[in-house]
Amino acid sequence: MSEQATLLQGVGVGRGAVWGPVARVRPAPVVPADEPVAADPEAAKERISAVFGEVAAGLRAQAAGATGTVAEVLSATAQMADDRALRTQALGRIDKGEPPLHAVVAVVAEFAAMFTAAGGYLAERVTDLVSVRDRVVARYAGLAEPGVPPLERPSVIVADDLSPADTAALDLTKVLGIVIEQGGPTGHTAIIAGQLGLPCVVRATGASALADGDEVAIDAAAGTVTLAPDDATKARVAARREALAALAENRADGATADGHAIALLANIGTAEDAERLTDAAVEGVGLFRTEVLFLGAATAPTEDAQAGVYSRALTALGGRKVVIRTLDAGADKPLAFVTRPGEENPALGVRGYRLVRAAKELMDTQLAAIARAAKDTGTEPWVMAPMIA
Repeated sequence: MSEQATLLQGVGVGRGAVWGPVARVRPAPVVPADEPVAADPEAAKERISAVFGEVAAGLRAQAAGATGTVAEVLSATAQMADDRALRTQALGRIDKGEPPLHAVVAVVAEFAAMFTAAGGYLAERVTDLVSVRDRVVARYAGLAEPGVPPLERPSVIVADDLSPADTAALDLTKVLGIVIEQGGPTGHTAIIAGQLGLPCVVRATGASALADGDEVAIDAAAGTVTLAPDDATKARVAARREALAALAENRADGATADGHAIALLANIGTAEDAERLTDAAVEGVGLFRTEVLFLGAATAPTEDAQAGVYSRALTALGGRKVVIRTLDAGADKPLAFVTRPGEENPALGVRGYRLVRAAKELMDTQLAAIARAAKDTGTEPWVMAPMIA
């Protein structure tokens, strides 16, 4: 096999490098082309609705056991499974005589097309949407949900695509890295892989041809996947890992090679994220995504609850710069306790500061909590508001 044929090029996430055997993800369930129309449409609608709820509950349970970006993404995906419009349109198709699973697939395809047309962040959410679809189909049909199989040895996970929920559930003692043929570097799967410290290559054309047990080497910095790596390739991977380990121990302030100072600021979503930065070589937090406190919650967090979280984060950073972003929710990050009518263009709709203007008590409570945390910790956090327009 030629060198060109043994190298897959994609987009790397992170800078890690590993090698190991491939473990392929279980494929999504296939809806039979000859699926019959429901003999009892009302019973089918009731079951479909219940399954959407079960999927949402499962995702929320995963979120409850996670932290940081992982918890945020799982909560947002749970909200997607709970989306009233998605469920209502699927039930409407069953009313019109479509087979139940065909109805679910058709509605998800319509939503996915809208997300893709919107581009940007919403386009990256298509993976989350498809994950909800596949889980609903599997549960309704009594099949195993798609995902990563139990691993007997440390492996490189390979898939056409990998849902955020599956990524968040990975056994980090057995997963070396991730390779997916689809996805994108700003998608939730890539973001979670980054938080988990897993080397990841997305948009790796040809990855679908890899089989269980094939040995591959990942270089996330270069965005490459090498098939059947030789000793020289493995040596380069080992050298890269040693260099990254040494870099992680560097505690110097951020600067360019010619000495120009550049602040190294972290991106966090929870107090736990901040506490992990206590001894890290960062000069503060450039973005504290406070919506993590709200997503997946049945009711709005109280002032006491929020002040406690902000105080923990500010204390952990020990007086370093912290930029707290006020609630950025709505549209693709809906809140269970704020009901909004459907919007033709949710990406530019009532979200961020626009949402809290419509529910003023949310902003009043959050600002009071931030002010109290600042006073209690003797710090001066920065505050920014999203979507001011």
